Amino acid sequence: MSKGSAARVLHLLAGFDPGAESARAIAAINALGKQVSHAVVSEDRAARGATGQILKGIALTWPKFPSLEGKPWPGRLKGLAAAMAGYDLICTYGWGAVDAAMAHTLFADVFKLAPLVHHEFDPDPQELASGGSFSRRAYRKIAFGRSAAIIVASPEAERMALEIWQQPRTRVRLIPEGVDTRAYAATPPRDVLPSFIKRKGEGWIGTLADGVDAKGLVTLVSVLDQLPDEWQVVVLGAADDTLREVALTQAEELEVDHRLHFTGPTDVSAVIGLCDILALSRPPAELATTIAGAMAASVPLVMPHGVSGWGAALAMPASDNGPFLFDAAKPNAMAAAVLGLAQDPRSCNRVGKANRDKAREQFDAVKLLARQLALYRSLLGGKPAASAAEEA
Repeated sequence: MSKGSAARVLHLLAGFDPGAESARAIAAINALGKQVSHAVVSEDRAARGATGQILKGIALTWPKFPSLEGKPWPGRLKGLAAAMAGYDLICTYGWGAVDAAMAHTLFADVFKLAPLVHHEFDPDPQELASGGSFSRRAYRKIAFGRSAAIIVASPEAERMALEIWQQPRTRVRLIPEGVDTRAYAATPPRDVLPSFIKRKGEGWIGTLADGVDAKGLVTLVSVLDQLPDEWQVVVLGAADDTLREVALTQAEELEVDHRLHFTGPTDVSAVIGLCDILALSRPPAELATTIAGAMAASVPLVMPHGVSGWGAALAMPASDNGPFLFDAAKPNAMAAAVLGLAQDPRSCNRVGKANRDKAREQFDAVKLLARQLALYRSLLGGKPAASAAEEA
């Protein structure tokens, strides 16, 4: 390939449906722009639902490729390595592509393979607790031996890469998932929800249908009895019938049922800026992005500590938000944290601004993506790799 030809990047994933792995790949593909051609290998050939998120005009191919799954016999790994030849950068994502990383480590010199960057995401709770099986730990330790870098999305994954997989510090790069902090900073219209509007002077205690359990939601409803009528509890997302029934029963007993609202399915990112407080009692599915988004929208957070499942998310809010991370083992601690914010507008405003500033500094998607692209460009060896912004 001539020096001036476009760079060719290979992406290897277990699947390309919407999710953390495809989102990381697509963000880079779109940002690198039209001067880079991309080949995507999805082990699940039917899982290509995220393809529509790639910008028009970007060269994208789906090459025939050996299966990413199977026993790691030398012959199979050699076949994977041979199929990776001819590219200028190789990106692997998650456990589903670790065999490709192993093939690269074993046969990079034979096939003159390009540098490989592996991307790891939040480990599941069982693996986080134990480090995974011995075979997985040992396999990753060897498989990443020739990787140019390992990008990890969370401090938990970083710790595993350094301590469990015993990768050198210089190889491991912590680049969390980011959010569009400028978009979150814009206050949503008061009528953004089709079912009801936020009236002037109202305060919203927001929560997520998948981020609150029955006990937590009953607590939030009970708090309304100690707050002026202007305060509402708003449950964002599709709540199951049991959660609704328990909360509505409590609200009716306290005669505050007119102040409890369920939005149904909704784009949380488009609404969260209307919340004056976001209170969670269990980790939602999109934990890190939910917290970063709320912070970027200047929303104070009420969350439990001392329980499993939250990981490094508890370290995300600003230090001013710290007093409102409640002790899950103490009765009424959640209610006290919510009331502490709702009854002190000055503190609520101060915490929200501190969260916004930290989100802009540490969780802005543009800044985080720039670090990722800088790494890619350093490995592409001078081949054209303009970003979309540079092309404009």
